[in-house]
Amino acid sequence: MKQLTHLTILMLIIVMTTVAGNAVVAQDDDDEENFTALDYFEQGMGYYNNQDYELAIADFTSALELDAEFADAYFYRALSRYNQDFRDQDMIDDFTNALEYEFSDTAWTHNLRGLTYLGMEAYDSALADFETALELSPTYRSALQNIAHAYSLIPDWVLYVQTYKRMGENFDPDSRFYNGMAWGFVQLGRADVALRYVNISLELNPNNWNAVDTRGWAYLLLDEYDLAEAEFLRAIEEGDKYYSYYGLGVLYAELDDTERAIENLETYVELEADDAEQDAIDLLAELQSE
Repeated sequence: MKQLTHLTILMLIIVMTTVAGNAVVAQDDDDEENFTALDYFEQGMGYYNNQDYELAIADFTSALELDAEFADAYFYRALSRYNQDFRDQDMIDDFTNALEYEFSDTAWTHNLRGLTYLGMEAYDSALADFETALELSPTYRSALQNIAHAYSLIPDWVLYVQTYKRMGENFDPDSRFYNGMAWGFVQLGRADVALRYVNISLELNPNNWNAVDTRGWAYLLLDEYDLAEAEFLRAIEEGDKYYSYYGLGVLYAELDDTERAIENLETYVELEADDAEQDAIDLLAELQSE
């Protein structure tokens, strides 16, 4: 059994859930003795639909033990792990097997495998998968956004900006697009260009708090400290943008206000936890050691 259609999968999800509470009815051991690969998959999709990923993975694994060419079981086992924030070689293998056995949505599979590679910091492999997803589905905007994100992680801000230009050529630009362009130019030190883009972003959506934060960084590059501070504070107070604490930390450090710089950097690192940028952590350590 190589694949199921999305309509079939949707029907399976509906069958495996109840109207009252979306509960999955587990089979007893005697029933499971006669289970086919499809039976395990159906039960697994019910668990998957209820976000009970561990049980879903167990059932998809049982399905694959009975049918090693079950494309959908490979895909949804990997997707279950993806939804648990895993990024590892086992997922790469499952997505690869899903493609080999002709899972119906190949663009989606390449995009997800690319995101898995991205989490493993295998950037070349990630970029190759995102490009393949775009070749298969030229309107797949998220794949192009993922390419830009990959370049931001490498980092290569020139290629990041070039990718955003591709986005503008192929999709209708919106507030997020203009902010993405602005952020690239902030990273390239081009505050003047960044401000032009971010102002358009905020004209389109005044409540784009990412753009408010970006404008703060652009003003910071221009040493417009009062304007930068106002934007960072607005992003924090109205938009809950934790990253703006980092901006305030840099701003106050440049003004030799060490106490407030440390206070804001500590807040940023505490709130972002494992996602805090290393440059912010290093700056905090430097200020604390003075």
